[in-house]
Amino acid sequence: MQAGPSSSTSPPPPMFTPPPSPAPTGSGMARILSIIAVVVAIVAVVIALALPGATGPAGGQGPTGSNGSTGPTGPTGPAGPAGSAGAPGVQGPPGVQGPPGPAGPGTLISESDTGATVTIGSNCTVYDGGNLTITVPSNGTVLVQAQVWVDIDHSSGLEDLGYIGVSNVTGSTACSSPWYEWPVLVASGEGTGVYPVGTSPQHPFTVSSAGTYSFYIVGYMNLGQDAFDVFWFANMVATFYPA
Repeated sequence: MQAGPSSSTSPPPPMFTPPPSPAPTGSGMARILSIIAVVVAIVAVVIALALPGATGPAGGQGPTGSNGSTGPTGPTGPAGPAGSAGAPGVQGPPGVQGPPGPAGPGTLISESDTGATVTIGSNCTVYDGGNLTITVPSNGTVLVQAQVWVDIDHSSGLEDLGYIGVSNVTGSTACSSPWYEWPVLVASGEGTGVYPVGTSPQHPFTVSSAGTYSFYIVGYMNLGQDAFDVFWFANMVATFYPA
């Protein structure tokens, strides 16, 4: 027997695909709010870090620190240009006088004397004993002064005339300075006898360098000479004056 169609057959497949089921509305909104809250928190932190806070009150002054050590001296800089001369200042009061300095060459003196008796000739005669020396430290002038006592043997009716001087040489040229000679005169009208006569010749001599120099008493009888016309006593002083 042929079987007939079964009464329990499956329904035919649908003609369209049904849409997916929508996601639950409540859970999606919560996620969005969470994200927004995180972003807001981050922004708040950034703003807090970027914006300065309110200024607090000033603190009290701290103690003074100790001085540091002096640094090394730097090199000397180049000299600047010379400035213009300033106006002269007011003259100050005189200073205290200093101690005296050492003595300079100054003047020097040499002296001699004699009592020798020497005949005065008719030619230039050097009084033996009437001389001195002086040692000088430089050039300058030596002033020679003498006091000479002479005895003149005189005969009445005859004139006696002589000249006494000082010289720095001996010999015939020693009596060549008449303007420095001291005259000795006994007039012819005087009675016969020996006449003592005092004379004081002097002469300045220039010396050109340091050294020792000698000076002499000289004289001669121009009229009435004889052996009893004599140098009798004398002294000499030589004084040096530096140039």
